[in-house]
Amino acid sequence: MDKLTNDMDFSTRQIDPSHWPSLEGRYWLRAAMATVVAVDFADVIAQEGGDASFFGGGRHYPLGLHSHPFAEICLGLAGRAMLDFEHRCYELKPSKMAILSPGVMHCEGYFEESEPYSLFWLGGSGVALAARVHAYRPGVGWRALGSWNVATADVERLFVRMKKWGEAAGPEHLELIRSDLLLILSGLYQQATESKIALGPDHPNIDTGHLAILKNLQTMIANHLGEQLLLDDLADLFGMSPNYLNSLFSRWSGESIHRYLIRLRMEKAIVLLRQGNHMVKQVAHEVGYSDALYFSRAFRRYHGLCPSEVV
Repeated sequence: MDKLTNDMDFSTRQIDPSHWPSLEGRYWLRAAMATVVAVDFADVIAQEGGDASFFGGGRHYPLGLHSHPFAEICLGLAGRAMLDFEHRCYELKPSKMAILSPGVMHCEGYFEESEPYSLFWLGGSGVALAARVHAYRPGVGWRALGSWNVATADVERLFVRMKKWGEAAGPEHLELIRSDLLLILSGLYQQATESKIALGPDHPNIDTGHLAILKNLQTMIANHLGEQLLLDDLADLFGMSPNYLNSLFSRWSGESIHRYLIRLRMEKAIVLLRQGNHMVKQVAHEVGYSDALYFSRAFRRYHGLCPSEVV
């Protein structure tokens, strides 16, 4: 891996795509910074113009055309991808950047089925930004290869500039966006590097990109205990196979996703029951069980007593 990463030359475009899933998150951050440095004003894609053709034929990302209530930036990292802005298609490759306004229908897709590609997406609102790497490989399909979350004054300033792009688009405005992006990405890179050093050689071999995904997954489960949480759905959300996501989570946390979910549900259930103002049926619903009897059995298996015995 040392030789592999030394050969990157601040870009992923020379890396064999079969190695993409094994790259650490900070190398995707390096590639994103390389694109931000290289992009010219003429390389910025907005919603106007473009080739008015539609993907069709399975060329688009499975999510299909969709929109968000926040602005987004998409950076080409490796290969050639297609971006669809409301049925207008653009080629996106390294050194190109797309700026999407809130509410714009869009999706990504491959330029040629035989050509792999990777993209770096940034989006959010206010001071919170989510960044992620999407990659397509022939025979494999689409996968998320890393994700990060950051909330700083630089993010807030970037979103203000992105919202003004339509009315103030120009080379100087691009330089302001470029400077904000480089501050944000370099900050994420520094955090990833410091985390790598702090973890030490004995930490499970989880790269920083996957580490961010696992932490997001852990938080998502904790915040949605009352909902139906299926491994297949969680895996689809993070662009991984169920077995691979569960294997990563188990290696990192020491317990399976199912075990983690049961533990959190049972811990929350006993807290609610000890408050004394919840019926068993209410508690069952609060922690994601539609059947109170099934919940009671699961509770007894976990805690060694029935919910009605909790004082």
